[in-house]
Amino acid sequence: MNNLKDYHKKNFDEVNERLGITPTENLLKSSTDDVFAKKDVIVFGSDKATCDFVGKVVPVASIAELKRLSGVPADADDSHVEYPEKTAGQLKTADSSDSQREDIAKAASSYILGNPDKVKHYEDVINSSLFPGKAVLFSVKDLLIKTGQTVILGQSGEPEIYNFGSITIQQGGELSIVGNVQLTCQVFTQL
Repeated sequence: MNNLKDYHKKNFDEVNERLGITPTENLLKSSTDDVFAKKDVIVFGSDKATCDFVGKVVPVASIAELKRLSGVPADADDSHVEYPEKTAGQLKTADSSDSQREDIAKAASSYILGNPDKVKHYEDVINSSLFPGKAVLFSVKDLLIKTGQTVILGQSGEPEIYNFGSITIQQGGELSIVGNVQLTCQVFTQL
């Protein structure tokens, strides 16, 4: 984090605190270790058998708890959020159709990314359908993706929440996001 200013370091530490990641926990300090030196594809996830770096898996009891972990403010601009058209009362409790699952997933996404009050009427349905669950947390001070390397985030199938101090992608390197990922980064550089 040598290229980070004091306020970047403070923001990084505050996100770690919100995620419950203490300074003494074993975090990936930088991508200069042996795995990054020897591999072209590096996978972050929750399974030691299929991933190069395994995050901290934490239980999540409700959509409100996942919203808190995400750190997305409820009062931020939500013009990009697609809220569900149906109300929760229009859902049939015995129906588990694809359409209903899509409505619940859309409401959950809206709850996290936007203003939860706009989908508050869905909260019980979201919690009974999708929770309890888990999230996979990562804290990485410095990530350097070298030419020819691909770093894959989101492979676990669970919500993955990343806190990066800095990400630098050299020309010909790639950051691939394949799942449900929320990423906070203080300094992002693409060369």
